[in-house]
Amino acid sequence: MIRPLQLHEIARISTIGDEFSAEADYPGGFSLDRFCKVWAPLIASDRGEVLIAETNEGELAGAIGVAFIEDGFSGHPVAMESFWYVRKQFRSTRAGLNLFFGFENAGRARKVKKYVMVHLVALGAEKLHAFYESQGYKLTEQTFVKVVKD
Repeated sequence: MIRPLQLHEIARISTIGDEFSAEADYPGGFSLDRFCKVWAPLIASDRGEVLIAETNEGELAGAIGVAFIEDGFSGHPVAMESFWYVRKQFRSTRAGLNLFFGFENAGRARKVKKYVMVHLVALGAEKLHAFYESQGYKLTEQTFVKVVKD
């Protein structure tokens, strides 16, 4: 089942954050406090949504985060994916696809004109490129990151 994560249960995302940051070797790891400071206001103001995939037993299988913003040049509404992660033991299920389609449905409900998907190069880049293109997306930008060490 795909549904929006509610503010009162936001701490449930720790499982996803911890597993994602470990698998991706994400710089800085995962901080539930930081996640809450960023996502709680977005969710509360309806400018963002975290969709979760759950099993029938309520186990968290995956999540996708979307921010609803205006394009800085055209002003068109945009759905921008911030993270999309499915736990390893659920990758042979439809959880990932259902989260993706939930992301697009959330944008459609807000009449967005553009969807933006991102991915880390280290996690299945070739498969994701092919999938995104099969869904009508095209590669338009690449991001380079420099991490400053303390």
